Amino acid sequence: MQKTINQYIWNCYICQQSKTSWNKFNELLHSLLILEQQWKNIVMNFIIDLSFLKDKNIILTVICKLTKKWHYISCSIDDKEITAKKTAELMLQWIYQIHDLLNFIVSNQDSQFIFILWKFLCKRLSINL
Repeated sequence: MQKTINQYIWNCYICQQSKTSWNKFNELLHSLLILEQQWKNIVMNFIIDLSFLKDKNIILTVICKLTKKWHYISCSIDDKEITAKKTAELMLQWIYQIHDLLNFIVSNQDSQFIFILWKFLCKRLSINL
């Protein structure tokens, strides 16, 4: 089974793009740059399993790293599975329309999720990668 999993990861394009390198020089952490423009670097997080709310069960929190201003975006997802496509639609509706295009997103989601999110954002904005 391990051999099959390794072969799948080795042949998957998205896995290869988002897989971390084990090079000893890549282990050093670098601080994130803070730009002088607000709403260019954001921190994005999800608050899930909100059973006390009837029509909305997930809140997407988006915080500007420079000004610490925030947006709380409530949404309802039936099967409680947060998809990158749904997140991209919410980002376009609530963040891009108000604050323009982003430079950097920090999230507790894995790197594949952020990669797919950027891919959907670029596709909807007709940006060629």
